[in-house]
Amino acid sequence: MILVDKEEKKLMIKSNLQNHDLQLHRYQKDKFGISELVFCPKKSFFIRNGSDIPKPNGKMITGTLFHELNPIAIKDLPGVTNPLFEQECKTEITDEYGTYTITGHSDVLCDEKVMEFKFTKIWKRKPIADYYFYQANAYAFLQDRNEYEIIVIDKDTLQVEIFNGETNQKQFEEVILGNARLAWEALNTDIMPPVGPMYEWECKYCDFFEECKSKKTHDAMKQAGLL
Repeated sequence: MILVDKEEKKLMIKSNLQNHDLQLHRYQKDKFGISELVFCPKKSFFIRNGSDIPKPNGKMITGTLFHELNPIAIKDLPGVTNPLFEQECKTEITDEYGTYTITGHSDVLCDEKVMEFKFTKIWKRKPIADYYFYQANAYAFLQDRNEYEIIVIDKDTLQVEIFNGETNQKQFEEVILGNARLAWEALNTDIMPPVGPMYEWECKYCDFFEECKSKKTHDAMKQAGLL
């Protein structure tokens, strides 16, 4: 019988879960995921600029596991014709620095719309997060659907809320293309994006918070000719 310290076993279990599917290919210099582009472009910069890639937490892992139930969740739903799951969509952009790709996978693509599932905690006093709409809208735009549906399921009670939206090209260009452009330019100039997060909590929970502060000072000194 192999004797293993209990604390060591705990660390092994956590490590196994966190390293199961890091999807390192997602963080190529010239490839950006839609799900990351709804957040701070500075994070997209750091994650591709030599910093350690953040590992998934419990919330992310349970969300991933829940998505395996999407075929069951939409069974016999009206208005869902010929559903396809985890369908890739992408677009390429070429500028003065070269060509980069924006890519993602919609949860459900059917004849009528795109469906995006969110497995989280529903707070009655909080409005639905804007970035849910940005993400679903991007999938719908790239997959030529005129509308999208966001299904939010409470992780504790299974309470379901449904939100609908019409595909908006301008929003896609401003949010998704805009953040990708900022991150891409930063990676090619080594100057951090000038635009930060849309939400205050992003900085609070960001893995690159200290690096960001240090890089901001460094860039300011460089631009002032002090380096």
